[in-house]
Amino acid sequence: MSDLIRTTREQKGVRARDLAKRLGVTAGAISQMEESERSETIKLHTLRRALDALDAAPVLTTRDLLWTERVTPAAVARAVARELEAGREGVAFRLVTDGVRQLRSNQTAFSREQLTERPPRLPSKLWDTFFAALYAHALGAEAPAWARPRALAEPTYLFPQPSLQRRADESTPNYLRRVGVLIDERSLSRA
Repeated sequence: MSDLIRTTREQKGVRARDLAKRLGVTAGAISQMEESERSETIKLHTLRRALDALDAAPVLTTRDLLWTERVTPAAVARAVARELEAGREGVAFRLVTDGVRQLRSNQTAFSREQLTERPPRLPSKLWDTFFAALYAHALGAEAPAWARPRALAEPTYLFPQPSLQRRADESTPNYLRRVGVLIDERSLSRA
């Protein structure tokens, strides 16, 4: 999201402990606010309260998102995380594969910044590894550091259905097998 609290505080020469006194909280609470703002989890009223204590106010505007902004790796990861948390693995799978498909067919439409921004971690190591491996494969030599996943401790099936597991044993693409994610090629191509 942003770094408004820290940058405004620094521009006005206000130390974290001074802002903490103004708000009646600890300096550690200010650090947590600034971190939650960077990780996009800050509540709007908390942001307003902190900026108000600095004699500033957030200005929010809206605009239509460009299609590329809706399918950046970071945007796709946020949507996938929501679906996984809701227990909708099939929808999450389609979001990942659709995002990668959009990237492959329109790679020059994305800015370097959009591709190198580290997406938020997904709720499971398996899905995080799957996500990174698919993007690494799509980006090839241009893949940023976040898209170079470490292998899982043990090979793991993305989907638990026995019929899909049998097919995955036979047809998982090598780039996914190397990182321990097992899913059949047919599911990947049909998504």
